[in-house]
Amino acid sequence: MKIGFVIDNISFHGGGQRVLSLLSNMFVQHPGLQVTIFSCFTTGSEPLAFPELNNIKIIHLAKHPVSSNWIWNAILARLAFWTYFFASVRLKKELKRHPQDVLLSSCYWLNAYLPLFKLKTKLILCEHLTFQKIPFVNRVLAKLFYKFADAIVLLSRRHHEKYPFVPEEKRYVIPNPRTFYPAAAATCSPKRILVLSRFSYEKGIDILLDIASELKAKIPEWKIDLFGEGRKITEITNMIQSKNLEDFLFLHPLTDNAEQELLNSGMYFMTSRHEAFPMVILEAQSCGLPVVAFDCDYGPGDIITDSVDGILVPVGDYDSYIRAAVKLAENESLRKEIGNNARLNSEKYSKENILKLWIELFRKLHLIQ
Repeated sequence: MKIGFVIDNISFHGGGQRVLSLLSNMFVQHPGLQVTIFSCFTTGSEPLAFPELNNIKIIHLAKHPVSSNWIWNAILARLAFWTYFFASVRLKKELKRHPQDVLLSSCYWLNAYLPLFKLKTKLILCEHLTFQKIPFVNRVLAKLFYKFADAIVLLSRRHHEKYPFVPEEKRYVIPNPRTFYPAAAATCSPKRILVLSRFSYEKGIDILLDIASELKAKIPEWKIDLFGEGRKITEITNMIQSKNLEDFLFLHPLTDNAEQELLNSGMYFMTSRHEAFPMVILEAQSCGLPVVAFDCDYGPGDIITDSVDGILVPVGDYDSYIRAAVKLAENESLRKEIGNNARLNSEKYSKENILKLWIELFRKLHLIQ
């Protein structure tokens, strides 16, 4: 069976590209499955964001490289309605030369258009963003056209509930797989809180800094290491200084060794305002690390069982978040207990288990026996 993935830009370092790489490598290891990736806005001259793609064909649909000029990219973003429409036209032409049995799309602009193009292939739309984060025009298009796809894949039970405009029989919940599973778990002994994040509004780094201000007085022997990148880095740096957190919260560039950083920590913080399916929670759980997270839409509440394999806090309840953090900081045996449970919970998201869910979907669509 031929599986085609379509993505906007295979060279961009983002969560969608990371998941695409994981799924592609999972699929080609299954007998009888072939994978081709269609990248709409690359020419082939750009480096791959995640080059670990084995036995996978990549077809680049752009005639010219994507500009690195942020002004030009901002203009293109405002012309996205037409930019992605013409990308869909190019994709349809390419599918005539390279036909696929099923096409998987995980870009909300492409998802909006592709059901209308009659691609002569099964079409599965994968949503990796919370519904409220999708731009208004795309939410309207989703309500109008998603029902014409063969299946919609959503990442969590709560995510599934946000798409009542798609027939129930076409909606499937398939989480993302965990990315790694170290041989040994974290000891949870270091008095170090880890945060790995993009610096954007929805990630709630401003909330993290408010919480850190309180924790500095309550657990001064602990430290917070924040790794990440984003346009708000100057603003965040200034906030750290204004809150006198330079000796408690330390800012670092994005790391390419998240596994080791997790293993060298005592607990993990997530202060996001909303998350479709936070992969970093799975990564922390795979390392046996307790996670404190807001119970935001949609993913944390699907992954974490409160006070068993992590701690969930009502969104915006800073006091409860601080109490949970202090409780964990002062009780190493509790950190280890929750961390051990978290590591066991991560088994649900192993590549083998997630692949079974995809194979089941392919069978339901009569793509394989």
